[in-house]
Amino acid sequence: MSAERLDALLAELEELRGPAHGDRASVYERVRPDAQRCLPHVPLVHGSGSIDDVNSILAEGFLCSRQGRGKKANRREAYLGIDDVVYTAAGILYPDARVGFVFRPDIVEEPDGVLASPWDSGAICSSLRQDLPKPPEPQRRQLFERYSLPAPMYRVYLACYVASCYRHWWHYLDLGTAKPAFGSPCNALGRHARSRSFEVRIPSRIPVTTSSLLAVFITLRDQPLSPAASDCLRRLERAGVVVKSLSNASPPSLQRHIFAWVREHLNASEAR
Repeated sequence: MSAERLDALLAELEELRGPAHGDRASVYERVRPDAQRCLPHVPLVHGSGSIDDVNSILAEGFLCSRQGRGKKANRREAYLGIDDVVYTAAGILYPDARVGFVFRPDIVEEPDGVLASPWDSGAICSSLRQDLPKPPEPQRRQLFERYSLPAPMYRVYLACYVASCYRHWWHYLDLGTAKPAFGSPCNALGRHARSRSFEVRIPSRIPVTTSSLLAVFITLRDQPLSPAASDCLRRLERAGVVVKSLSNASPPSLQRHIFAWVREHLNASEAR
């Protein structure tokens, strides 16, 4: 079923690149080689706006789902049937985050249960596709299910999706100045970050260790990290994880730092 869904979604993209759609096909052919080389290796990013949450994450050594923290599924999760997952985005940090954890794309050894969608699941329940009725009507859930793909198949779709909707592969990563050049098949893609980010949902928990992390970006303004969290960051940095502490940086500035780092990381990986 997953392979059939991927084939159907790729065919949908191909239809949008037909003769009636101007230069979209030629843009795709130009962007596709770089997108297919770089984006299957894009890191996964988890952001947090709370230093208290970051202190807990670093002290405990893992990111945990809401259910793992003893909380019930929220209304959005209950409506979409999402249960016990940690949310990440493929290469993107939302602009309101104060901390960004950048993980390797293969952070789970067995990808069973990993699912991805070409937008934020909360946004598809509310702000995107205003033509669709709001929950509890089923249309938004059906759209969500139709576009959910498992790992590693979502990486194939991500590369083709970006090549079909952007004039450069890295425009997908650049929330600050770049924007989509063309619409998406489900008419949800726009300038807002939550319409653009490929959401990747990891079951249960993600270890915050040297084997899973590539980098940590953090902006400390009025509230410092706890001693235990600071010690953890120092250990990670000594082990080779990139740690960037940006004093007094605004959340949008932090997002720009992560965009630049991810783009450079992907270019360097391709060069190797």
